[in-house]
Amino acid sequence: MDDSRPRVAVIGGGWAGLAAAVRLAKAGLPCRLFEASRTLGGRARRVPWKLIDGREIALDNGQHILIGAYRETLALLRELGLDPEDAFERTPLHLIGANGLRLEASMQNAPWHLLAMIVTARGIGIDERWAIASFMLRAKKIDWSLDVDRSVTELLKSWHQPDPLVHKVWAPLCIAALNTPVDGSSAQVFLNVLRDTLGAAARDSDLLLPRIDLGGLLPDTARRFLEGRPGAASNAASTVTSTISLATRVQNLLVDDDGVSVASGTATDLGEPERFAAAVVATPPSEAARLLAPMALRDARYRTIVATCEGFAFQPIVTVYLLYRDPPRWPSRMLLLDAAPHVDHFGQWAFDRSERIDESTGMPTPANGTGLVAVVISADGAHRDIEGKDLIAAVARQMAAECGMPSRPLDARIIVEKRATFACAPSLARPDGSTPHARLVLAGDYVADADRSTHYPATLEAAVIGGRRAADALLETVGRASAAA
Repeated sequence: MDDSRPRVAVIGGGWAGLAAAVRLAKAGLPCRLFEASRTLGGRARRVPWKLIDGREIALDNGQHILIGAYRETLALLRELGLDPEDAFERTPLHLIGANGLRLEASMQNAPWHLLAMIVTARGIGIDERWAIASFMLRAKKIDWSLDVDRSVTELLKSWHQPDPLVHKVWAPLCIAALNTPVDGSSAQVFLNVLRDTLGAAARDSDLLLPRIDLGGLLPDTARRFLEGRPGAASNAASTVTSTISLATRVQNLLVDDDGVSVASGTATDLGEPERFAAAVVATPPSEAARLLAPMALRDARYRTIVATCEGFAFQPIVTVYLLYRDPPRWPSRMLLLDAAPHVDHFGQWAFDRSERIDESTGMPTPANGTGLVAVVISADGAHRDIEGKDLIAAVARQMAAECGMPSRPLDARIIVEKRATFACAPSLARPDGSTPHARLVLAGDYVADADRSTHYPATLEAAVIGGRRAADALLETVGRASAAA
């Protein structure tokens, strides 16, 4: 490695930090990536599970669905040598419920694919089909943009959506996309998501369900690239070698016009500060606020950024994994459940994760010949007061009642992310990623510019976009400074 190259610190090894580090390394700038945990991937990572019979399989800490319109994420995976056609099962947009609901887009060009979905819908009446069409026409007429943001509940009510349709379709879609209850969800962000799914071209609205665990998607491939090793599916490797420091928490930052000093270690045992040409803070907003707070004491320009980062609330996601003797026989790998907390039916979506990629052959195979189902409970709710073993039992009973699965799975595991996503509230204040010093930028799914039509909820695409934009901003700054020197 050329030691004269300016180095960049990337603080945070989630998808935003990895996207930023890859972008910088591809441009010839080596990075040191600091990650406080022992695993890359942030809230979209691999989790090992040792089964009751001693076998070990890989789980995801949550279920993440991509759509065809996630261009930045798909482009990043291709750059790293991972073919999305192999890594994902790609299907036309569909919504299939355990209660008989069936909405399936065709493969025709827009808007005919959506018209086919409405015409062929099952499980909803004529009035409800017309309400969906009316909603879409009205959203398109206003170019998917509201003059004033409001809650999704208020939007649906003012646009005359029937209560049964809200319960069966709109509320589940909102909670799945924004991970925020409909009463407190941003209608503008919900419209942005619908624009890129229901209102998009057929190919853009395709659903992409991962065939491999989340660690195999970005964290593993990005790590190989950054460390200069060939990628899994190609010889993609960085021309500069970066350093990845796991279980290393950054304690202090000091920024000036010439660069950034980074001190890592424990609160009582700081290491020697390390100097970098620039830094990306790709942490959750609360951690970004902690790192920027000392600068806010000395520089009033940082106070608004810190206050904005401290202003985020968060919502949980619970994933219950159930292992069965046989894989389920569903019409789709993703099934909408009829959530009814008053009868202990807490599950909202079920995913068939029985299929795995055999690393030796690269082909999809059943997971050890057994059925693996992931049941997701998004956002806050009554389930938060139930102990893990009791919640597992309730979800297993729900799967038996709604989907005909055995009432007693072979094994089960629950994963709780208490701060899985930021609460996507109406008119939520979000930082744009810049700071008073051009050599220090923020990245993450919570970062957004002033254009509300681009605001996304806490998704992988939002994280990747934030990381790549942060890297581009630093490339311009560091490149300009290097040229001047």
